[in-house]
Amino acid sequence: MSERRVLVVEDERTIADSVAARLRAEGFTVRIAADGPSAVEIAGQMRPDLVVLDVMLPGFDGLEVCRRIQAERPVPVLMLTARDDETDLLVGLAVGADDYLTKPFSMRDRLLVRVLLGGLAALCLVIVASALFRMHTYEEAYGFTRLRLLVSACVLWLGSVLVMVLVAGVRLRAGWLPQAAVGSGVAALVGLALLDPDHFIADRNVHRYEQTGRIDVAYLAELSADAVPALDRLPATLRTCALGDVARDLGQESDWRAWNLGTDRARHALGDHPDTSYPWSEACGPRRTAW
Repeated sequence: MSERRVLVVEDERTIADSVAARLRAEGFTVRIAADGPSAVEIAGQMRPDLVVLDVMLPGFDGLEVCRRIQAERPVPVLMLTARDDETDLLVGLAVGADDYLTKPFSMRDRLLVRVLLGGLAALCLVIVASALFRMHTYEEAYGFTRLRLLVSACVLWLGSVLVMVLVAGVRLRAGWLPQAAVGSGVAALVGLALLDPDHFIADRNVHRYEQTGRIDVAYLAELSADAVPALDRLPATLRTCALGDVARDLGQESDWRAWNLGTDRARHALGDHPDTSYPWSEACGPRRTAW
């Protein structure tokens, strides 16, 4: 096994020796620095696998040490601080620290906190899975809508963030977590756009109609032109009701700036039929009232 090196940066000798002794007992090679300048120098020499870093240091503080060390090469940093102010902790995480530990501390208490937080995240995943199952059941019973699809996407994203929290806890490194959470949120939005929500909603509702004979035509009539290819599979009477509003919108004159792939597909599906060819039928149920 390769040598595992830890740099302990702490100006209180008693704490530094205690932390170093515990790490050496676990098989780590440890060096101690008591001020900011020597910490940066030793880090450049030994290239540690982990830095245990106090915030309040002579020379310059731990935040500046963290900045300089991370500028040379990425390395996990555990901040030791007597401060419990949230702003100081957030600044430490922002400059490259992966986690923090408030003095005085107990190694056993720290492990207990990690176990409890891991259990809490796991239980939250159970709730997320339950919410997804309930939403799927609701969609199968009452049909898909934009709101229900958005809720499902948000719950899935929340579940992915909880998984990342668990991974960060196992690896004992969390510096990547904020960027990963934001990145996964952006990816979820892009994925939702690529899914083409209105077409997906219409397709699922038409499939549900083919399986059960139940459909909310009044709601489907409010969808955009993206839904037309799916709604075109409905029986003639329901199709006429569902496509009426879209046909009237597409029948209005517009310039090239209004063109998109969805409207082009819709016009192809509707053909040359005038918008008056899509009257509302009583067989489709009551129309929704626009307030």
